[in-house]
Amino acid sequence: MFEVLVYTDCSTQESVNGKSGFQFIASSPGATLSDQTYSCEKLQHPVPMNLPSRDWLEHPATCAYARHGDRMYISRGASTGDTISGRPGNQLTVTVTTSDVTDVLPHRPAQLFTAPDWSFERPHSQCAVPWLAPLEIEEDFEIPALHSFVALDPWSAAALPSVLTMLEQTQATPRVRLVIKHPDQRTVMRWVSLLSHFLDGDAALDLEFRVFAENPLAASAHIVGAHPLLSPTLTVARSRELGVNLLDLEAREHTDVPPSETATRHARWFLSADPFESLDAIETSKRWARSMGSLLAARAAELTTMTSSDRTVGVSELRTAVAAVVALAEAGAVDELEAYGDEFADIIASCPPGGDDEMLSLDAAVRAAGLVGNEELAQSLALAAIEWAAARPTAAAVWAVATANRAGAARLTWPDAEARAHAASLLAGVLSDSAPANLPATFELAQTLNTGISADAIAEPIERLAKLWLHEPGLAARSTRWVECDAVIRAVTACLIAGLSSGDATVIRSFQAGAWAWLAPSPWVFDAAHPLTAWFGARELVGATPERRMEVLATMQLAVAADAWPLFLRTREGLRATEVVSWLKAHRTIDPQLAAEIEAHLSDTRQHPTWAHGGGALVIRALDRVESRELPASLQARSAHQRAVLALFERAAAERKINPNPALDALAEYDDLGGLYGEWIVKAILESADPRHAITLARGHDRELQERMATILERYLRMGRTDMLAISARLLEPDLGAWGDAARRALDTVWDDHSTEKLRAQMLVQIGGHLDDQGRVSLDDYLADQAKGRFTRSAVRRARTLFGADNRGSSWKS
Repeated sequence: MFEVLVYTDCSTQESVNGKSGFQFIASSPGATLSDQTYSCEKLQHPVPMNLPSRDWLEHPATCAYARHGDRMYISRGASTGDTISGRPGNQLTVTVTTSDVTDVLPHRPAQLFTAPDWSFERPHSQCAVPWLAPLEIEEDFEIPALHSFVALDPWSAAALPSVLTMLEQTQATPRVRLVIKHPDQRTVMRWVSLLSHFLDGDAALDLEFRVFAENPLAASAHIVGAHPLLSPTLTVARSRELGVNLLDLEAREHTDVPPSETATRHARWFLSADPFESLDAIETSKRWARSMGSLLAARAAELTTMTSSDRTVGVSELRTAVAAVVALAEAGAVDELEAYGDEFADIIASCPPGGDDEMLSLDAAVRAAGLVGNEELAQSLALAAIEWAAARPTAAAVWAVATANRAGAARLTWPDAEARAHAASLLAGVLSDSAPANLPATFELAQTLNTGISADAIAEPIERLAKLWLHEPGLAARSTRWVECDAVIRAVTACLIAGLSSGDATVIRSFQAGAWAWLAPSPWVFDAAHPLTAWFGARELVGATPERRMEVLATMQLAVAADAWPLFLRTREGLRATEVVSWLKAHRTIDPQLAAEIEAHLSDTRQHPTWAHGGGALVIRALDRVESRELPASLQARSAHQRAVLALFERAAAERKINPNPALDALAEYDDLGGLYGEWIVKAILESADPRHAITLARGHDRELQERMATILERYLRMGRTDMLAISARLLEPDLGAWGDAARRALDTVWDDHSTEKLRAQMLVQIGGHLDDQGRVSLDDYLADQAKGRFTRSAVRRARTLFGADNRGSSWKS
């Protein structure tokens, strides 16, 4: 509804406000004092000062429009002759106003110039009747007539691009006003009406105009009508120096303004296409120009709204559509994307797959649509992108890398289950075609696309990615961003087990370096259902006690391949005999390299002491469980050698009371028994009645076996073994040299320990039946030495060594 105000010279009784002079003589009920004030200041018809007052019928009428706050005002006025007092200079102005934009739109304010309700008769009532919207307009101000008005006039059609450029300059900063000169107000108003349609609705409602203006150069409106009587000297030639653009309809010329590309495009649409379709496209173009460049807006609007145009969608159209989607999304123009999203999607889907740069632009459009919540558009654009990726692996790679570099990308939502399933099938092909180096990024892309693709559908790419990951453990940091991550982890676990089992050096190094530690259970527990836990047992062995190592090996060694021994058996000190024995018994097969290391350990037991104390012999015995064809000849020989040697040691033990012991005598024919059979030799020395033959077996290893014997003797003496005291005494015979010294050191350690006093006394009481005569003498001499004290005893022993003196002490019996 439009409120109405009528302004003219009036008496006090006629005035709405009870004042005489130029006052409002009529007002509709909804008109306010604010409306009156603005109308007085901005919209009144001025009686021209430079035209004869008496010739008021020659005065050009006026029509003005302005927007103030939420109110839109349009007025029409005319000179009416004399005032009430008889002086010339009266005028009557009718102003209508509304706050509802739908009262005007989709028309333009200038078109309301022809509304049938205008009346310039002096009203007979102070209460004006409001105008009901929508207002009717005359046919020659309707769009078809305005179109014919320009399109059928060659000069107007040719001038239109420049005139539209002038219109654009009325909206620019700084603003350049457009002056339209012609003696017929209706003609000027038709041009203003036409040009208003080349703006979007909001801009059209902000477009101020005044037709005619007494001084066009002083008027602030965007468009000003100039009457030749009021502006006789205003010409196109002077317009530039006056700072305005002039469209002189009477002279049919205009300011020389180079047409802009958008103006040229808009003019072409309007002149060559359906006027309603073209003006809809132009309004869209102008509206979008607030969110993007005007040229991009024009191109995008043409693509989406000019359905009558016959075009082939190529890269240029694609780039326009994609750029427009991104711009509208970034500007938060949600309604625009909602209204035109399908058109943009159809254009993009119609374009054949483009280059890598176009793929990145399309990706940006997908993300932009998703960010503003337009799931349908994002889905359509993503589907187009996936189709491109399926057709162009290089573009797919570029897309994937860009996605991977943008960690934390939001996952796509698919409102349409059928579209999602189609995308999943296409994506499976993209993953299958992906080069190995691009697989990690492509799996990240697949995760963000959220197509619901199944692990079964991409089993082959998963397997390839797992193999790549196996040799690039650092990919673990990205794996959580992969589609079907759990399936890839299962695949790489299987590859890891295979690599470890086959002895892949690269895999083993990365495993030992802890690159796969994140797969290990914490705390470690072997689980037969998860074979990798067995391999992580190798990490559990690091730094563990010998007892814990054996416990772990016993738990899981059967779950790993025999060839994996380096991970489990190697230590900084080398192989441990007991662990090798356990491994061989469990697997009953042997890796050639393990066989070589066993041979090396057996050949140099001084570097591996546990192998000398029976460990090596146990390893050789465990070799009997291995297929003989897997053993190198050297180990087969050692095995046969050991069987013969141990048989003689068993015989020597059985005949230990015989002196000389024939089995020990037979063993003396074998070389280097001390390295592997030191325990048996020490046992023979301690248990046989023929220790001298047993001692000869230690040749080459005397010192370590002497120390070993001293350790064993000390342990037994501390246990109160009287038989060991007797053996110690027997070994003290001078001709046994260092062996006797070893026995003496064992005795000294026990006898010098005050805590063993009662134990020693008990053994001396019980020893009588265990000693022969020589043994008694040897023990008596030792006890005499012992009674002299540690310092004196050491000195005497050194003297004996130097001079061969025989210095016996008192009897142990006393």
